Amino acid sequence: MSKIEIKIESDGFTAQQSQFLASFLQALGTPAVTTDLKSIPVISEEIISEKPKQIHKIKKVEKAEEQAEEQAEEQAEEQAEEQAEVTIEQIRAMVALKQAKHKIKLRSKLDEFGAKNVSTLEPKYFSKFHTYMLSLS
Repeated sequence: MSKIEIKIESDGFTAQQSQFLASFLQALGTPAVTTDLKSIPVISEEIISEKPKQIHKIKKVEKAEEQAEEQAEEQAEEQAEEQAEVTIEQIRAMVALKQAKHKIKLRSKLDEFGAKNVSTLEPKYFSKFHTYMLSLS
């Protein structure tokens, strides 16, 4: 004799879904079927129609939180750049120290910032380029 086990998990059923489930279990027609439809929570159609609205509100809040985080990160980066003003002279001195060992990496990073050489590097990238050079051994 084979055994069939059916497990149904739900946050709740509508009255129509509960009736369908009862009919389905009845159609199986085995005495081993155990269910207590009274213990199955039944939710109204009104609640079901409210769920998409709630989900939409949650998504709006999450999106607003993400935007706030991005703005905070951008402001923090801007403040860090303003506080740690790196001069072109500091960049040149660091390049002189690192060039022999990391010439290809330095050129690649300059290209990434849209510069052909240190003289054409935009001041807004000084801090990032300086930090990159510090990370090189």
